[in-house]
Amino acid sequence: MDADARFSHCRRYRYALWRRWAPGPQVLFILLNPASADEVRDDPTVRRCLGFARAWGYGGLAVANVFARRCASGAELARLAASLPEGLIGAGNDRWLLRLYAESQLAVAAWGNRGRLLGRSRAVRTLAPELQCLGVTRLGEPRHPLYVPATSGYRRLGPAQRSRRLDPDAR
Repeated sequence: MDADARFSHCRRYRYALWRRWAPGPQVLFILLNPASADEVRDDPTVRRCLGFARAWGYGGLAVANVFARRCASGAELARLAASLPEGLIGAGNDRWLLRLYAESQLAVAAWGNRGRLLGRSRAVRTLAPELQCLGVTRLGEPRHPLYVPATSGYRRLGPAQRSRRLDPDAR
């Protein structure tokens, strides 16, 4: 399998990740934030996305994120949002997201409720309007790949919902 990734010089931000195992189209997953996956290693979320991409007949996977800042968890990301909000997105993140979106035949939003932090869910839906998802949360956000069955298919992601509920942890 061919593997590659693009990071900031300090490696605190990952802008893009690719895996290619066969000829054919590429699927893009837009996740919340990068964790430990890099040019060599896959983390559990990337492994799950690979499983979906293969099951759906794709030959490659690209991964972008709503926030490019590498964090071990969404909870850590939420804590960082209070101290360095602009520093979560990453300087080149939207540029990479648009590039991967243009290069992919299918784009799957999968960032969960925390994608609402700093208004990013709405911003990304504007940048990439033709998104699919694996299902939606009660807040109308696209479900994360680790929280759906491995046999899930994809469906169109509707517009962002306006909600009085502000709890990004609500399922």
